[in-house]
Amino acid sequence: MIVPVPDDIEFRISIAVLFALTLIVRSYYQLQSFRSGKSERFESPGNVAVRSIAGVALLCGIAIYVLRPQWLEWASIPFPRWLRWLGVPVVIAALALLCLVHRELGRNFSGTLHLRQEHQLIMSGPYQRVRHPMYTAFFLMSLALLLLSTDWLLGAGRIAGVSAVMLSRLRNEERVMVERFGSQYRAYMERTGRFLPKLKAHS
Repeated sequence: MIVPVPDDIEFRISIAVLFALTLIVRSYYQLQSFRSGKSERFESPGNVAVRSIAGVALLCGIAIYVLRPQWLEWASIPFPRWLRWLGVPVVIAALALLCLVHRELGRNFSGTLHLRQEHQLIMSGPYQRVRHPMYTAFFLMSLALLLLSTDWLLGAGRIAGVSAVMLSRLRNEERVMVERFGSQYRAYMERTGRFLPKLKAHS
């Protein structure tokens, strides 16, 4: 008996590879962070718990889509295949940006909002023109997930999750950085954009 190959298998494989690579990158740098000594946390345990639960829910949804896509057919959007394929370059751009961000952060990275005693203000690489390029990478991944899966539940859920994290942390994150780095960070805010490079005004 020949088992038919699903006509969207390449998209399901792309999604599985995307999130496997993302987990590898995040886990590696999180481990480096654990080895970097003590840090002062500026985020409540409740926020961390909610974000962790949302992350597990997303991974479960992706696993269902990859292994049992028929369970999510009710949430499918009829995107043409050419539009779905646009998710691949978006994936590549998102992963490349994520790797660059983590490389620049090094041991400054943590999954929670924190500062170390020797914390440095990173203004190189993607941070040269953007203050929060990691959020940009996550939004690109959300867009890629929507395009590749054509599933509004996964895509919209991921976008909503990233937006919720951003809204709950961004103001506090920038306040903490201003308190630590003072005028240096204020000047940095003036010349950079939050998620995209700031457009220069023409004189």
